[in-house]
Amino acid sequence: MNFLSSTLGSLTGVTSASPFVILERIDLPEYPSIWVISQATRRSDGIKCTVFEFDARLPANRGRLPLARNMAKKLKTLRFPGVVKIIDVVETDTSLIVATERVTPLYRLLEDKTLKSESITWGLYSIVSCLKLINIEASSIHGNINVTSVFITESGDWKIGGFEVLTNTKDPSDSCVYTYGGLVPGNTNAPPEVAKSGWQILQNTQPINACDSWQLGALIANIFNILGKPVPTKLLANQRKLVANNPRLRPSFQQLLEQGRVPGGFFNTAAIEVTESLASITIFLQQADQRERFLHLLESAKSELPSSFIEREILPELIKSLEYGEGGSEVLATTLDIGQEMTDEAYKASLVPTIVKMYASPNRGIRIKLLESLPSYINNIDKRLLNDKVFVNLVSGFSDTEPALREMTVRSIIHLVHMLNDRNLNNDLLRYLAKTQNDPEPGIRTNTTICLGKISQYLSSGTRTGVLTTAFARALKDPFVYSRLAALKALSANAEIFSPQDCASKLVSAILPSIIDKDKTVREEAKACFSIYMERIEEYASTLPDSTEVTDLTQEPVAMDTTETINSKNTKSNTSENVFGYWGGSGDTDDAVVVPARPSAVIGGEIDRFPTPASIPSMAPSGTVTPARQSPLNDSNTRLSSLSLNNERAAGNAKTHTSTEVIPPAGDDEWGAGWGDDEELVIDSDDDSKTTDAFVDQPSFPVVTKPELKRFGSTKPPVVSRASSTISASSANSGNKKLGSLNLKGGKSVQRKKLELSAVDVQADDGWGDSW
Repeated sequence: MNFLSSTLGSLTGVTSASPFVILERIDLPEYPSIWVISQATRRSDGIKCTVFEFDARLPANRGRLPLARNMAKKLKTLRFPGVVKIIDVVETDTSLIVATERVTPLYRLLEDKTLKSESITWGLYSIVSCLKLINIEASSIHGNINVTSVFITESGDWKIGGFEVLTNTKDPSDSCVYTYGGLVPGNTNAPPEVAKSGWQILQNTQPINACDSWQLGALIANIFNILGKPVPTKLLANQRKLVANNPRLRPSFQQLLEQGRVPGGFFNTAAIEVTESLASITIFLQQADQRERFLHLLESAKSELPSSFIEREILPELIKSLEYGEGGSEVLATTLDIGQEMTDEAYKASLVPTIVKMYASPNRGIRIKLLESLPSYINNIDKRLLNDKVFVNLVSGFSDTEPALREMTVRSIIHLVHMLNDRNLNNDLLRYLAKTQNDPEPGIRTNTTICLGKISQYLSSGTRTGVLTTAFARALKDPFVYSRLAALKALSANAEIFSPQDCASKLVSAILPSIIDKDKTVREEAKACFSIYMERIEEYASTLPDSTEVTDLTQEPVAMDTTETINSKNTKSNTSENVFGYWGGSGDTDDAVVVPARPSAVIGGEIDRFPTPASIPSMAPSGTVTPARQSPLNDSNTRLSSLSLNNERAAGNAKTHTSTEVIPPAGDDEWGAGWGDDEELVIDSDDDSKTTDAFVDQPSFPVVTKPELKRFGSTKPPVVSRASSTISASSANSGNKKLGSLNLKGGKSVQRKKLELSAVDVQADDGWGDSW
């Protein structure tokens, strides 16, 4: 960079002592000038600027120093809109440097074909408006209008420079255009009267706009000639009037603006109307009717306005309206559309801070629009910023009272899930999705199932199987047909996630009821889904060994003493009478009660059954002895100890619930709930104060025959009270493992106690997301 600066400095006369750092030189060989134009930065503060340097040592510049000084002077004094803004002037014995805002000569952009032809009319309107101020307000003649004296700023604005011969007609001492008009190199746009009689003729009684109007007409023709296009029809008639031979027939700039702004005129465009509204844009954006009209005009003017102008002049006003005014969702939509044309760096600098702020807005319309447009800007938001700032406010939409916002929140997750950290994804997000799957709106439940199917690949391996199994099983029971259909499609798409064991033991049984669904579409999808899972199961089964060790069933097994009698006085065989004595017998009876090693309960997916009573035909081969299981009871009483689980979280967490009916087992209603296999069962009925979080189903009882009722001294079967069950529940991993115990009152009919389940435990949506 230093080498480039020194090289350009030697060519332009700007040395290392200059207050400007030269970056690029702009050459216009077809249009000679007294200036060497370069793009630069100011050394003191790094401000971008364009440097116009006049070198008095060059032979071509002899006698032209007054032109350079006049330009520097007039740029300082004329601060009209549309005039190039001056930054600094540095004059030495041999040079004069004028630094302005960063601009590019119009001719350069026309040659590079980087200028939209649609924006030419809009740019000419700016030039005409500025020339009107120069002629009328400043009472001056420009005298040097051409493609090298019109400049384009970084924001796309068209502005006027080239003030080498600008002259105030009311100042007798100011006669630059009359004296030095002919010294301006490249000034080929002199009107015919000047070409015939010289520049002094402008001192006569001719209209003040005569010279500038003719030069504007020549400029319009030159622009379209460079682009290789004809002058537009609407503009052609006025362009011809501007280059009329009679100076008095040339329209003034005031007349040109009035004629162009009438309906159907060449200056009556949406882009020009938007530009005119910028002065009052703050007021327009605060009033609903004016705001709607302005945004409609802006949408129509996008093709005519330079993208840089929209980004630098209009976008800041829209952002200000969003943050401090009453912009609303319409302004946000327009702002995000403008951002699509911006570079990534400009987008992150201008729009991302505003987007993050808008997620905390109480305006539901703004938040819904943010979620709808999420795919367009999610890649421009930093991952850390998303997790720390955006996600915290985004998830509040899951609990919003507005269904539209809840639904859009669910649908937006698939666009940002790849950027969420582990805690937000596998913990917080799953909790919210558990609630939305129980949403009263069927569309939200359906979209939740679809969302889970699409984000499954991002869930952790320890969470994924349990969550998806329970979620899809729940959706398959949804009364809304599209929710069931979504669950089947999600299961089909995620079949590879589940192990063959899960497919066989959990998923196939959940899919089967859908094969006889009332809706034909669901039935067909269920068949296809079932085929996919059966294929996986069969493929896995084919890898298993063909044979295993088989026990000879004809050999009589050795009977094992696996039972204990509660009553130490009498011990009897395991008959049906003893079984029913267990469920309803008195503690004082002489009959022994045979207690199975473990009550019937679903534990870890395996079902332990009671021994088959003698009154029920045995399915074992003849001669086979069915061993009884060891009883866990150590005392001689018929009371059952309370059930406790080996888990450090069990103590002190029991809750009391009462209700008129026993709630069925949670089962798949608890997302990700796993049931342990090695818990120790301790049954006790003395303490009725112990309660449980949930209840599991009790075993089905064998049929009681009439003769067997005589053992109870009653003609009615004993009533087993499930309402007095006491359970101490705990969980090794998720807090979701639940078992029950029975308190049996022998020989008496016990009325069902009212159980009352708290609302917290009844809600199935609190189960599957809590432990992740």
